[in-house]
Formats: sequence, structure tokens, C-alpha cells
Amino acid sequence: MSQRTRYVGIDAHKATLSIAVAEEVGQPVDHGRIANEPEAVRKLVRGLGGAGTRLVVAYEAGPTGYALHRANAEACGNSR
Repeated sequence: MSQRTRYVGIDAHKATLSIAVAEEVGQPVDHGRIANEPEAVRKLVRGLGGAGTRLVVAYEAGPTGYALHRANAEACGNSR
């Protein structure tokens, strides 16, 4: 079974996260905003990932990025 890659870009703000998603081919698409909370990140990862999908997530570095990294790593099951 081949695995597709989906790219997720996150612009972090104090209260919200702006999300953009790109497939392997094509332009990124605005996926909207979610709350800057661990449960919202877990829900996002569950909704975009799944069997046969490899998520590659990048986020804006800065003071709001530390908690986001921990939530994303937990949701994805890794620590990178």
C-alpha cells in the first residue's frame, strides 16, 4: 500500500492557529483557524491524517510554538 504525503502549515497566534494544507500536487489551501489548544491540534491531526497518509507539519517558530510542538508531537505519536 502506498502512502500519500499531506503537508500542513501552521501560523501560530496566542489564541488561534491558522492552517494551510497542501497535497503532493497542487497549491496549498486555506484550511481555516482552530483554537490554540492541544485538543484542537489532536482533532486536526486525526482529521487530516489516517491510514495511508503521512503528515508533514511545519509551524511558525516563536514563543507560541513550544506548546504547539508538544501537542503536535503527542497527536502524531512522536517527539520530532
